[in-house]
This record gives sequence, C-alpha cells and structure tokens, in this order.
Amino acid sequence: MEDMEEKIMINDLILNLKSDINMYENTICEAENIGIRQIVQQIRNNNESMLYELVKIAKLKGYIVTNEKAETGEIETIKKQIL
Repeated sequence: MEDMEEKIMINDLILNLKSDINMYENTICEAENIGIRQIVQQIRNNNESMLYELVKIAKLKGYIVTNEKAETGEIETIKKQIL
C-alpha cells in the first residue's frame, strides 16, 4: 500500500513539474523585463533538475516505463522531415 501511495505521489510531482516548466517557458518568452526573465529561467532550470532526478527515481523503482530508444536511422529520417 505504501508503494502505491509513493508511486502516486512521485507521478503527481512529475506531472506538476512538467506543467510548471511549460508555464515558465511561456513566461520567459513573454517577459519584457530581463531581471524577471532571468529569475524565471533560474526557477525553470531548478525544476528541470528536480524533474530529471524524480524521473530517475521513478525508473529505478519501476513506477514509470520510458519509450524505447530510437535507432540512428529513425532519428535521421525525422530530422529530414522536420528540416
């Protein structure tokens, strides 16, 4: 039961951090004041670091499963389509 509660809490934190990071990105793009922009960038960077660490923990505990790594050919095909 405790594992399930921990899994739910970690997944909730991951989702909230992702949402916050998106909000910070929008704020950074729209900020006219360089000081505010830099503060928000620092907050975003801290949240990205926290998100990275939480995802590592969640992977180790088996709480989340990531997608398979793309093959080099697949990456090149997508790059060509985008560019």
